[in-house]
Amino acid sequence: MRTRVFAHLRLALYSVVVGVALVEVVLRLVGYTYSPLALIPADNRNDFRPGHMASRDERASDEPLTLFDPELLWTPNPRFGNVFALDGTRGGPLAEARAQARKLIVAVGDSNTLGPRDAPDHWPGYLQDLLAMNAPEDGWRVVNAGVYGYSSFQGLRRARDVLRHKPDLVYWSFGANDAHPVRQTDEDYSRRVGRLAGWRWLRVAPPLLHAWWHLRDDTSGPVTNRVPLADYRRNLEEFVRLCREAGARPVLLTRPYRGQSNAPDHWMSHAPAYNQATRDVAAARGVDLVDVYEAFRATPQLFADESHFTRRGYQRLAQELLGDLHARKLVGTAFLYHAAVYPGASASALPELGDGWYAAEDWPDGPRGRWTAQEAHAVVERRGHEAGLEVDLELFRSTNRTTGRIEAGGRTLLRIDHPNGRLRRMLDVSAIPDARIDVRLMVDETKRGSDRDPRPLGLFVHSLVLRPTPFAPLVRPGELDDDRRELSAGFWWAETWADGRRGRWTKPDAVMRLGRIGGENRLVVEFSLESPRGQTAGSFEVNGRRLASFRGPNERRVETIDIGGVRGDEIVLRVRVDTPFVPRALDERTRDARTLGVFVHEARLERAGPDAR
Repeated sequence: MRTRVFAHLRLALYSVVVGVALVEVVLRLVGYTYSPLALIPADNRNDFRPGHMASRDERASDEPLTLFDPELLWTPNPRFGNVFALDGTRGGPLAEARAQARKLIVAVGDSNTLGPRDAPDHWPGYLQDLLAMNAPEDGWRVVNAGVYGYSSFQGLRRARDVLRHKPDLVYWSFGANDAHPVRQTDEDYSRRVGRLAGWRWLRVAPPLLHAWWHLRDDTSGPVTNRVPLADYRRNLEEFVRLCREAGARPVLLTRPYRGQSNAPDHWMSHAPAYNQATRDVAAARGVDLVDVYEAFRATPQLFADESHFTRRGYQRLAQELLGDLHARKLVGTAFLYHAAVYPGASASALPELGDGWYAAEDWPDGPRGRWTAQEAHAVVERRGHEAGLEVDLELFRSTNRTTGRIEAGGRTLLRIDHPNGRLRRMLDVSAIPDARIDVRLMVDETKRGSDRDPRPLGLFVHSLVLRPTPFAPLVRPGELDDDRRELSAGFWWAETWADGRRGRWTKPDAVMRLGRIGGENRLVVEFSLESPRGQTAGSFEVNGRRLASFRGPNERRVETIDIGGVRGDEIVLRVRVDTPFVPRALDERTRDARTLGVFVHEARLERAGPDAR
């Protein structure tokens, strides 16, 4: 009897072993893989941890977004699209960044730090751009080490790896995922996953263990948080200690979110306590704090959802952090926008461009730019006392006429009423007191791109550039409107001669203003002498100094004047004619009673010398 029982037991055990082996073989043959995290289902509706392991976006990559890691639970997959560097960072790898940077900043945080997977919008990236603009000589490098779904439990472990690379400053931004109500903390969760990971060599074992644990799980147990508040505080303190031990400057950020809740099973009901713990630790440990929650509390429009920013939100946070670095004297300036905007730049998101812009594109046979909608906004920022705004536009309508206007600071700078073609103008912004100038570009009517392009299009903009003066380095009097400030009352109206020469006659004394934009050191004047007497004499003064003279028969001339010794960005050219004439006095057949000097076609500033381009 006993022998028969043992025989049956041996047979049963053998059958189980053979069955498991067969299942193992089949699983390997069909290429079955698993994630230890994916085998543990969410314990309630607030538990998103399994989802972070199973996340996949086949539009971006056939690869999963994250990979299992026995220490961190999951890490970014560097093979996912073109999002991550080889070490799972944005802006890295860290080792390479450390080798190249004079000053290295690393941001450790969750999804609001890492940013969306399908767009290059994240505040560490925008902070990199701002530092490159404000302190290019300091060699700042910003690396984004945020990870979707991370809590401070994982963040502390990631920070240990980050600190091996000796960063100069480390940002810490957690609290949202920590506050999620669950029945199993991250620490307990990690222990369970660790047990499953120990059986990774046998593909059939973890699912069996998972099934066994699932049967034993008590889904009615008490609710806690992914990282209980006391543990969160300890994680903060340990992060500060590790940073100081490694010679890095820790900076704590409160976690921003939109809205509020009193429901005990919603994470936002607990989030205020986590932000307060961040403030308390910063105060107790003497650590730099940026209260991001307070900075964004009154701007819900900068959030894409309850806990993640829009593009403008990410840009705004980068600006807040630059201001903090400047206030702590780590950066010399805190300019938020460039003084020159080139909308056709390859960057998909330019902070200088507000609403009303389409994507960058090429203009046929011309430089890149962007179309505006009927109204578009842009911001440029002065570096000093710039008084001119140079605009470079393309106009195109089937009617061969575009009408509209350009405004800044509530003032109309230019009324547009021009045929198709390129329009370059230097606009006067000297009366606008603000350092940051909000430019509005508007057309009265939009045009449709084509049958394939239904966009309502306004202006195609190549550039908006602040200049020291409101005067251009190139002036063609025959192409200027009568009210342009470049010309004094010493010029008559624009006209075109029978041979095609276009320009304006001067009176005996005429003044033209030009502006330096790049160290120009010579002035070139193209003009015609055309007196009925056959001889014209006069002189050119520049900023009150007589630098050239002319005398001779009727002909077209080019005069090149050295202005290397003339100071200032504004060049005032005075044309004095010693032998003016009145056509009517010399020829009774004409009714022209004007007093005429010389006919000016063009004046331009140039840069001469070995460095000229």
